[in-house]
Amino acid sequence: MKELTLEKDANLETLAATGWSDNAWTVSLVAGVDRSVAVPTGAKYAVFSAKAAFYTAPDRSAEVTGDILDGTAPKLMPGIVPVSGVTDLHLFAESDTIINIEWWG
Repeated sequence: MKELTLEKDANLETLAATGWSDNAWTVSLVAGVDRSVAVPTGAKYAVFSAKAAFYTAPDRSAEVTGDILDGTAPKLMPGIVPVSGVTDLHLFAESDTIINIEWWG
């Protein structure tokens, strides 16, 4: 698994872009159903893109059906999250969608 590095432009300024991962997944979500995916061995970061809004949470349900005011709310459209020490990522969407997850070491 490749290490996550950010690309640099001609002036050596860091860009908000990554290279191509050698471990990328697509995950189909069914509306209203919490789905769990195992984090691959060696992964340190997950980079997300999706066709529609989704939530994610580490090692617990990402389902959102109303207010969550106890500090455990899942992240909405996270972009990138650290996954060291995480066993499973849970994913939840209010409509059917496809998520792309790139794993980085």
